[in-house]
This record gives sequence, structure tokens and C-alpha cells, in this order.
Amino acid sequence: MNSPTLAFDANNIDSILAAMQQPEPVPETAPEPEPRKHDPSPFERAARVLIELGVPVIPLRPATKIAFHQNWPELASTDPKQIVDWGEQHPEANVASVAKAVPGGVWFFEVDAPSFHKVIEEQTGKKIPKTFIVRSSPGKGHFYFKHNSDSIAMGNLQGKIDGKESWSVRADNRYVVGPGSLHPDT
Repeated sequence: MNSPTLAFDANNIDSILAAMQQPEPVPETAPEPEPRKHDPSPFERAARVLIELGVPVIPLRPATKIAFHQNWPELASTDPKQIVDWGEQHPEANVASVAKAVPGGVWFFEVDAPSFHKVIEEQTGKKIPKTFIVRSSPGKGHFYFKHNSDSIAMGNLQGKIDGKESWSVRADNRYVVGPGSLHPDT
């Protein structure tokens, strides 16, 4: 079986791979959490993993990919107090990881075509660096990276194979569904 041809132009793949080569990938695991003074909600437990990695989050409606708030880019937070408040307001909410194109911010490479990241590695001869990954289903998921000047300059991108989105770069004011979140279809 043949691998699909990369759905990138040469500038996109070079930009994306350059942006992935930074000195500080998002750690693959979070540090040990601080002891809790209360019983955390499911939202708070899921969000805490991300904020301890420096990833801003927002609550999503339960079992969806839809933000509760229209101004979610401004509300995205790593503040533990805000996470507790959202957890009390929306205990069963899904969590979203929010990209912000600022130094020290995070961005996401989303793979929607099964194992498309492997196709990139095969066809370019370059490895995607080890980083925090959230798998959404077998062969699909989100690779988390810290911003550098290349990723900030790159911006948001997407590619399609046979008319369907196969990958996207979510670099600024975009989000991906975080770990522990549920969706009825995926």
C-alpha cells in the first residue's frame, strides 16, 4: 500500500519542521501535582495536567468540542484558582488546550489522517521531536510544542487529502481538545 503524498507545499513542511526544532519541547509528563485541599472535579483533574505543563486551558461543553464562552481566547488560563472556579461551575466540562503565538506559549500540530505524522517522517527523512502528545484515536492526535520565532512566524496552517483535513497547525487563538475529554463520536 502506498503512503499518501504529503499535503504540504515545500515552504509549509520546512516551516513546520523548523518550528518543531526548539530547545524546550513540552515535557511528555507533568510534574507531581500539589496536594489538593478539596475533591477536584473531572474538569479540574484534566485541566491540571495541562496547566502544570504551562498550557492555557478553557472549559468546553460536556461531551463536545464547543467552548462555553465566545471570548475564549481572552479567557484561556493557567491560573489554578480559575481552573477550580471553572471546575465548580462546569464539573463535567471537557478541557481545551489553547495556542497563543507568544514567546513561551504553546502551539499544536494536529494529525487527522491516520499516522500522517509517520508519512511526514518517511517522506522528509526528519523525525518529529519527542513531546507531549494527546491521542484522539489510533494514529491521530495532537503534538504539543513550545513557541519559538519560527512557529510564531508560521501561523495557523492546514492541509487536506481528498477534500478532508489531514493535518493542521494551531499556532494562535486556536484550540485542541485536551486529555481526558470525551466526545460521543471519537
